[in-house]
Amino acid sequence: MKKKKFENVCQSVRLGDDKRIEHQVTHSEGKVVGCSGTEFEVQTDNKQQKWAMENCEVKR
Repeated sequence: MKKKKFENVCQSVRLGDDKRIEHQVTHSEGKVVGCSGTEFEVQTDNKQQKWAMENCEVKR
């Protein structure tokens, strides 16, 4: 994902929107709960992880 799209997703999450992303390497899916630097903070099942923006795409 490019930086501009990352920033748009992070802003949407801060405003209360639900955003789901897919990790393009592991094909895991999760809900974005926050952003830090250039990483998404993602909730998957019962754990929270950090995923680099360049490894992610928004789920449609």
